[in-house]
Amino acid sequence: MSLAEKIQERIEAAIVVDEIGIETGRYGSHILKTRYQAIFRRTPEGLTPWGVTGTVQPHLHERPISLDSFWADIAPDDQPFVESLGRMLQLRNHRSIHAGDLVLLWDYDQRLFASTDTPEAQVARLVSLLPSAEIDQHLFLCRLPGNGEEGRVAELAAVLQLNGIATAVEDFGTPAESASRIRQINPQIVTFEGRWFRRIADVPAAVDLLGSFVEALRREGRQVLIEGIETPDQLRAAFDTGADLLRGDLLRPAQPVGVIFDTEPLDGEALLLTRSTGTSPLPGQGRPA
Repeated sequence: MSLAEKIQERIEAAIVVDEIGIETGRYGSHILKTRYQAIFRRTPEGLTPWGVTGTVQPHLHERPISLDSFWADIAPDDQPFVESLGRMLQLRNHRSIHAGDLVLLWDYDQRLFASTDTPEAQVARLVSLLPSAEIDQHLFLCRLPGNGEEGRVAELAAVLQLNGIATAVEDFGTPAESASRIRQINPQIVTFEGRWFRRIADVPAAVDLLGSFVEALRREGRQVLIEGIETPDQLRAAFDTGADLLRGDLLRPAQPVGVIFDTEPLDGEALLLTRSTGTSPLPGQGRPA
């Protein structure tokens, strides 16, 4: 039995399905539940839900706990399994949010597949998981590891795209290094991680530089997603870069699977005004986190 098969077998043993089909994971005394957060596209009408991405919320003794507390309880040897369990829950619970034609952004997990498999075999295994999760592969966006070996990641991206699955990659490095790497992998979407973006959002020169990079990516036919937007100032900076897609708690916090998923559009300009007024926008015009 391969390592991937062993991990998959352990994942199946750790998942519990409730009476309405929602899946949770168990690790010792911890329960792992799934949440989804909307990704918004900028349009002339405002910010329109375009996709979702999943996160895991750990619970202990029926109470939610922080991710830092949870990971502190995980044995180092078990961390790869727990991460893979979370990714599988995010894939399989997507059907329970009834989000219609919203794209699912999912982080590719090498450990769910045999590391010695060819890219073709890995993608075939991934594609085989989608029907049982009720995911249309044309609404499935696979984010590839940002720190993987370029040649191997590029080969995997090409096979995914041949199978009708769009790809994303997280940006790392200087603009010059990133541009070369992105052209080799050739993703449809480039994402910028929230912690990094929040560090540069209040530095005008850095925002200008990012805007130039975003413009270059868009000229190549790529879209750009900025994540982790928490304040009106960060939203303004994201607007200034020209990014196509936005995600963050300011726009809409992650919602637990099992509740009616909010697909209402937002008024981005109203969200910017919350900085000076300290009040929520009017109904239908967005809401701060």
